[in-house]
Amino acid sequence: MRPAAAPGAVEVWQGADAVLKATAYIEALVTAGIVACGLAAVASMFSFAVRANISNLLAPARRPDWAEFKGGSLFELGSHLVDAVVRLLGKPKSVTPFLREHGSASDKLKDNNVAVLEYDKAMAVITNNALQDTRLAQRSFEVLGSNGTAVLQPIEPPVLNLELVSAAGPYQKGPQTVPLPPYARYEADFIDLAAAVRGERKLSVSLEEELAVQETLLKVCEMV
Repeated sequence: MRPAAAPGAVEVWQGADAVLKATAYIEALVTAGIVACGLAAVASMFSFAVRANISNLLAPARRPDWAEFKGGSLFELGSHLVDAVVRLLGKPKSVTPFLREHGSASDKLKDNNVAVLEYDKAMAVITNNALQDTRLAQRSFEVLGSNGTAVLQPIEPPVLNLELVSAAGPYQKGPQTVPLPPYARYEADFIDLAAAVRGERKLSVSLEEELAVQETLLKVCEMV
């Protein structure tokens, strides 16, 4: 489990991209008391839910490339949310995908998709499409816990709103916007990689974590 945020700040771990950094912000809040326990016990100890959305308006010329994969836009773009959900909640007990072709283009791209990831006492719902023009503002990652809700929207650049039933750590009861560190895409990733290459620390993501993510992604996209 990654360390909790210091009072008045949110710890940022070296994730793979903006969505993973977004998950790190929420991890810090979860640890601070949204569900009042460590992340490793969240799924098994508390009723809990994650709702996440990521979409775009895919250019017609790019649709055939994305259609090469059975999961379509869920494989290409929704994979970022699968990554974030699995790192937050772990490997799901079951996965139920709904992959649909709803666009007007005459191709086989799965462009309107939903995936449901089930845990012992948690549920994650990921929505994705390649048909939405107002994509950046609508991208979101929402965590519902026993002591409140954290909503990251948009994901990039991140804006995090929190509402707590009772105060937890540095966060007060009720609605609030959490101040976040300056965001620079990919910068933290290269810092993390360079430190690992120099032998200063291990990569922040283990092979076991990565395997769980990739296995879940293949199931979500009906590729296994």
